[in-house]
Amino acid sequence: MLALIADDEPGLLRIMVRLCTQAGLRTAAFADGPALLDAARTLRPDLVISDLNMPGDRDGLQACICIRAILPDTAFIIMTGNILRITEIQDQGFSNILLKPFTTQEVVDLIAVAIQRPFAIIRAQDTLPPCNEDPRP
Repeated sequence: MLALIADDEPGLLRIMVRLCTQAGLRTAAFADGPALLDAARTLRPDLVISDLNMPGDRDGLQACICIRAILPDTAFIIMTGNILRITEIQDQGFSNILLKPFTTQEVVDLIAVAIQRPFAIIRAQDTLPPCNEDPRP
């Protein structure tokens, strides 16, 4: 399975790539919505994990809306630190929302829900070295 991950915060992007890789997913990482959308058209991912607010002419939500239109079987996780936009995300039909800050276990659990299959991963806090960029220690 292939996961495309987009976030304009490099530290958070590295953490998400590491967690997806440990979950057995192949990954590709991007720093903005347009790059994510372009890659999705070519790579046809099984899962897209995207930050809501990113630079470019399409933010993460707009990119995911376009991706879903061309790849309706793709699973999505939308990340945001802005609780005021949760309703907007849900109104666009996305239910897998990862609210920042989050724990690595929340990521692991939500990936399993999004791809609709459990996977084995050693407790995330034991497999990741401490990272000062992690939103929660």
